[in-house]
Amino acid sequence: MDEKRSVRNLTRDYFDSLMIETRVIDSGEASTEMKLFGETFSTPVMVAPLSGLGGICPNPMQEVAKGAAAAGAEAIVVSNHGGSIVDSAVPPLKVLPRIVKVIEGKIPIFVDGGITKGTDVFKALALGANGVLAGRMVMSGLASEGGEGVRKVITDTNEDLRRTMRLTGSPDIHKIDPEIVWY
Repeated sequence: MDEKRSVRNLTRDYFDSLMIETRVIDSGEASTEMKLFGETFSTPVMVAPLSGLGGICPNPMQEVAKGAAAAGAEAIVVSNHGGSIVDSAVPPLKVLPRIVKVIEGKIPIFVDGGITKGTDVFKALALGANGVLAGRMVMSGLASEGGEGVRKVITDTNEDLRRTMRLTGSPDIHKIDPEIVWY
């Protein structure tokens, strides 16, 4: 198995291993709006790093995140670069809770790598991300319809996210109960 494919499988398997508890009794319309850098966005899905740092120091990804925040970074991206750097790279959602803990809400955290659907976005948000970057996910839309295809993919992903939020009783992206994700 080639390296890129195996780490993609590892990341996809981890995403799929995270289960979402449904809570439909109190569900209502869900808002996916987010404010960032003084702007309001209708979705936490952004079109697209932290990986391959093993051996530099203990907990390198957390240390980079902490240092970036201390240096005045406006946001950070947690990524395994879609598996293009090293075989068996840590899936971004696996390390995300550790990074959220060291950042303590000081700056926004985005996840990149393995996002293919709205439930993936939901899991990232529930585990503490402020938004996600979509790279590979938008390529099919780009190839088939250009910019309009990218818009459709993001719109469909956002609708899948809203549906998941409604089914879990999550009224907006800032009020997703992390206890909903089982791992």
